[in-house]
Amino acid sequence: MVIFALTAVFAPSNGPAADVELILTVSTFLFAILAGFFIARLNKRYDQLRDQTADEDSYMLSFYLTSQFFGKSFQRKIANIIDRIYVTSYDTFLADDYKYSKADYVKFYEALNEIKIKRKKENQAFDNMVTMLAEIEKTRNNTAIIAADKLTIGQWIIMIVLAAIITFCLFFLKVPEVYSQVITAMLSTILILVILMMRDLQNLRLMGTCIVTESGQEIFEDIGKIRYYNNEFVKNGFDVIPKNLKRYRLGFHEAGEKHNIKIITKK
Repeated sequence: MVIFALTAVFAPSNGPAADVELILTVSTFLFAILAGFFIARLNKRYDQLRDQTADEDSYMLSFYLTSQFFGKSFQRKIANIIDRIYVTSYDTFLADDYKYSKADYVKFYEALNEIKIKRKKENQAFDNMVTMLAEIEKTRNNTAIIAADKLTIGQWIIMIVLAAIITFCLFFLKVPEVYSQVITAMLSTILILVILMMRDLQNLRLMGTCIVTESGQEIFEDIGKIRYYNNEFVKNGFDVIPKNLKRYRLGFHEAGEKHNIKIITKK
């Protein structure tokens, strides 16, 4: 807004021009149609991923709570597997999460295969856990597929070029009056904000933070683990550590490498 406002005040004014007005009309129409379509598509994708991630968190917590029927030792084993899966999730993007955490996810089945059922109640719990694993697998697959669906480079170029054409036309057609300068600066700013909103929707960081971060962090607490935050995401402002949190883990690792995690304790 500041940059556009200063440009609107000091840049030369040309006034009405029929050919420029025609270009402005056509480019504005195209920008509105494409922006509306892309935002609706990205917003639907964002809502779907939010729902899928929330479902996975709820199934994972139910799976952990059901594991108590087989003893504390087994429940701790399940908690450790969940912890590794979620730490990996916080170090990767949703589209890649399924691929990098698959090896840890298979350990759920290995743990269930070691169970020796002795009572009817345990048999029911075992069946429920197998069902929940199937649901978790379903949500994880859906999440990976939906998250991989993004706008192409060509589509981004089209939107940026149209925004640039509209901005140029607005500044070309403005007159040396306050109302014209204000409207030109505001409309140009809105164009940039629309593109930035599309970027945040595509990166699943609407309002600046990662999608349903808090839901996953609560899982750590529910399974008796310390919250984990990705150091790079915190530095870039994509993730926020609550001020009242006294103890948490902070780290970052590339896929396939060993985690470098340290525990932070506030006084």
